[in-house]
Amino acid sequence: MFYPLQSGGVRVALSERESNAAHVFMDLKRFCIEVLNPQNYQLHIKCISENQKYGSKNYVEKEAKGEMKQNAWCEQVERAVECVKDPKLKSLLQNIQGYNNIPRKEAKFINFLTNSCRIRDSALCKMAWKAIANEAEKLKKEKEEREAKEMEEKQAPTSESGKQDENGNMQPNGNDDSSPAVNFKWKATIKRKLREAGGEMKIKKLRKTVLSAYREAAGDNDGAEELFEAKLAKSGVSVNGKLASIAS
Repeated sequence: MFYPLQSGGVRVALSERESNAAHVFMDLKRFCIEVLNPQNYQLHIKCISENQKYGSKNYVEKEAKGEMKQNAWCEQVERAVECVKDPKLKSLLQNIQGYNNIPRKEAKFINFLTNSCRIRDSALCKMAWKAIANEAEKLKKEKEEREAKEMEEKQAPTSESGKQDENGNMQPNGNDDSSPAVNFKWKATIKRKLREAGGEMKIKKLRKTVLSAYREAAGDNDGAEELFEAKLAKSGVSVNGKLASIAS
């Protein structure tokens, strides 16, 4: 039997049926069909499009503006999970990671926890919001500091990066061996791309999608492949041969 493929709907449908049975869920708008059970449904947080399903193997779908905001919000939730110490709060944040459309406003967020997650402890709901909001503030501050540093580097005196020749062209001073550091969230990006693919992906394709995101952030891919391999090894995901998956 087919059921609508939405995270909340999947959660309810599975809870109302046999606990260990697998059911087929589908999204007619995006032509996505998945066989899910209580153990793997949280890994499927996003339906693939027809272009992704039937396009060339090198096709990489560009994130929509709204999707980028939602992904940033999900990153804040993930960071909050890593930072909080309270067991109840950590468990709650881990549970809501399985939803793909978490409200980003406090009132709607708390209402979401109360109605969709059945959390009756209002104090716990407020603690969850505060934990995520704190990470949002940290990310905002990191971004501002990064942008300020980039601006300083652009406005630095010419004597630090080189000197002008008679025609006014910049000449390197021979010590320009480094490039500005890029604050790219490798671990979060790797895990997000795996979740978007249903929890598992070939390493070759994962590398391509992550490097595409890195290129958007850094402007180039110089040395990025070596960085990817190092970050993948430390990301906490499971690597088995040519496949990478989210560790269960």
